[in-house]
Amino acid sequence: MTDMRYPWLRPGLMAVLAAILSSPGCGVLERSTGAGEEDRIREVALGIVAADNERDLDRVLAHYTDNAVLFPPNHPPVRGKEAIKPRYEALFREYAPQIVARIEEIQVAENWALVIGSVSGELQPLATNPPLALDDVYWMLLKRDSVGAWRIAQLIWHAASEPGSKKPAPEPAIDHDHAH
Repeated sequence: MTDMRYPWLRPGLMAVLAAILSSPGCGVLERSTGAGEEDRIREVALGIVAADNERDLDRVLAHYTDNAVLFPPNHPPVRGKEAIKPRYEALFREYAPQIVARIEEIQVAENWALVIGSVSGELQPLATNPPLALDDVYWMLLKRDSVGAWRIAQLIWHAASEPGSKKPAPEPAIDHDHAH
C-alpha cells in the first residue's frame, strides 16, 4: 500500500532501511515478507493501541524491544523498555485511553518494518484532569527477533495538525482483508 500524504518520508525511507540492514550485527534472517508478515506487523501496530485502551501495562510493554526508543514530541528520546514503563504507568494512572489507530502504509525489508499511520480519539481523565484529544501521526519501526516475533524498536509521533486548526475528516480505517 502506498500513501503519498507523507512525501517527506518516501525519499529517505529506503536509505534508512538500507543503512539499518547493512549495519554490523544486523543478523538478517531469510524469511518471507508477504501478506502474512504484513498481517503480523499490523497486529503489533494495532495491538499496542488495544493494550493502551485496556490499560494493560504488561501487554503494552510486550510490544517493545528491550532497547526500544520513543521520540515523544517536544521531549528528549526515551531509551529502553525500563525508561518507557513509567510513562505508561503515569498515563494509565491518570487516563483511560480511547484511541483509534489507522495504518496508512507498511514497508518491510527483511527483519525491519516501517509502519506509518495516525491515531485519533481521546484520553479520558480518571480524576480531575481535563480530557485530552488525540490527533497524531506516527512512524513506527519494528524489528523481527530471532524467533520471528515483531516488536517496536522505535516510535516517533507528533500532532497531525497545528493547534487550533480545523482538522480534516478522518479517512476510514484500512480494510484488513483487502489492503496489501
